[in-house]
Amino acid sequence: VHFDIRHVAGGRTGAVASRALSARSTVLRVPASQVYSLKSVPQAVAEVARRRACDAHAVLALGLALERTNPSSALTPWIKLLPMSFANVLWFSDRQLQLINSTFFAYLVQNWFGDLECMRKAADEVAPSVWRGRRANYEDLRWALSVVKTRGFAFEGTRESTMLIPLADFLNHNRVASVRAATLAEDALRFVSTKDVMPGEELCIEYAQASNLEFLVRYGFRVEDNPYGGRQFDLGGEPLQSHCPSYILRYDTPDIIDNTTVDCHRQARYLSFEQQFGALKPQEQLREDRYIYRAIEEACLQLMSMLEAPRPLSEYETEAQAGPGGDGITAVLVREIRAER
Repeated sequence: VHFDIRHVAGGRTGAVASRALSARSTVLRVPASQVYSLKSVPQAVAEVARRRACDAHAVLALGLALERTNPSSALTPWIKLLPMSFANVLWFSDRQLQLINSTFFAYLVQNWFGDLECMRKAADEVAPSVWRGRRANYEDLRWALSVVKTRGFAFEGTRESTMLIPLADFLNHNRVASVRAATLAEDALRFVSTKDVMPGEELCIEYAQASNLEFLVRYGFRVEDNPYGGRQFDLGGEPLQSHCPSYILRYDTPDIIDNTTVDCHRQARYLSFEQQFGALKPQEQLREDRYIYRAIEEACLQLMSMLEAPRPLSEYETEAQAGPGGDGITAVLVREIRAER
C-alpha cells in the first residue's frame, strides 16, 4: 500500500499518496485471498438468499452484513474504516424518493430497494447459529448494500463478478484519474498509477462518465464542471465487443451519436461471426448491423424518457427552501434534474 487514508477536499475521506510514485508504478496490491466476493459468502447464507431469488449484489451484501455483526471477522479492521451512513438513494427521504421516481432513474429506486427487501426476508430465514454475533437488523442490511453498490468493483462487467477490495474502495472519483483499474496477476489485484504522483496528492480513479444526477442517486455526490450529461448503454452481445468503449448517448451536445463507437461494435460483431462461421455475406452483415442499430434505437427511447418533465419542480424547490436551513439534498437534486432538461 503506497497511500494513507485521510480527510481530503470536500469533507471526504480518500487515498493520499504516501510517497512519490512514477507512472505505471504499483499503488496497491491486494492478494486475491483478501478480496470479498460471492465465493466468500457462507454457503448457508448464500443458499437462503438464492432461494429468495436475491440479486448477486444482495447476496454479497448479506454476507457483508454477517461480517459486520461478527466481532471476530477478519474484515473488522477494514469495516471500522468505512462510513457509518451513506448519501445514496437508499438513504433518501420519502420526498426525495418521490422526486427521483419522476425521473429516468426510478428504476434504480425500484431495484435497490427490491434488493434490500430481498435481503431482509433472507436474513429472517438464516438460522440463528449462522450469526456469529448478533442478528443483522435493517440498518446493518442497508449499510451493507450501500457498501456493495458504491464501493464494489466489477471487472468482468457483471453483477456476479462484483467484489469488495479493502482499501481500494477509498480511491475517490475524478474524471482525470491518477490510478487505473486493477489487473489480476499472480493471484493478486494490482492498481497502478497513470502518471507521476507527488507525496500528499490524492489518488483517484474514474467511476463512470455519468451526469451529476446519476452520481447523486448512485453515490450521493456531484462533480463540479462535469462535462457529461447522458446515459451509458451496453451494445454488447459478442465477447469481442467488450474491447469497444461503452456507448454514451448525450443530451447536452448536438452530437449524440458517436459513429466511432458504433463502428467498433459493428466490426467486432463482423469479426466474431467470421471466426465462428466463415466469410460474412451481405445479408449477414445487414443482420449484424440491425442488431447494433436496434440497440441504439432502444437506448434513444430510454434517453427520451429521461427528458419527460416530472411534476412541477417549483413545488419541490419551495419545500426544499422551507424550514431552518432548508433541505440541501433536495435542492441539489432539483437543480441537477433541471440542468438535465
